[in-house]
Amino acid sequence: KMQKNNDYGRSFEECFDLWQKWHYDYGTFTVLTNPMFIRPKCDQTEDTEDSCVKFCGSESPSPSGHTYLQILHPNKNSICIIKAPPESFILQVGESADILSKRNLQSTLHSVLRPINLKDLSRETFVVFLHPAWSRVFDISDYPMEQYEKNSRTARDGIRKIIPPLSSRLKSGMTFAEFSRETTRQYYGGNGLQSNR
Repeated sequence: KMQKNNDYGRSFEECFDLWQKWHYDYGTFTVLTNPMFIRPKCDQTEDTEDSCVKFCGSESPSPSGHTYLQILHPNKNSICIIKAPPESFILQVGESADILSKRNLQSTLHSVLRPINLKDLSRETFVVFLHPAWSRVFDISDYPMEQYEKNSRTARDGIRKIIPPLSSRLKSGMTFAEFSRETTRQYYGGNGLQSNR
């Protein structure tokens, strides 16, 4: 279930940071469990005068009722928050599925929110990344790259600046391994758009 981010208004934007920046998954599919949230539980010890605090996590429900996964809706250029029932799975389409299906399946630009006022909150999920064989060769001669790039260009300015264009990461005849390396380099390498340097 999707809920528009802008339904929350300006205060919503001010209340969140990102656990994970905006990106496309580059495999075929990403399967995620509905996230579990863990908050520290404080136990006072009597070993010292200062009463050391020992932390051990305790599971808690989502503070807001959603998964904190947000997507950029490709046709509406709006940000949507994903809600999922407990014990469900979330399936995301990656760029490889987009390419191999000639855009019959469309990859989704997404990020993961972090509530600013809950600094000690931990979000845990089990993730399975599915991808083509490392030696799979991509033929993009009839892939509608212009349509893909158009969707990327219409993304909000702040998001678009940190997403390397697919056309700069994928050339016809590349293997999935080469595409994977180039994508990782352009996102996170020393001069990558999301590098910590």
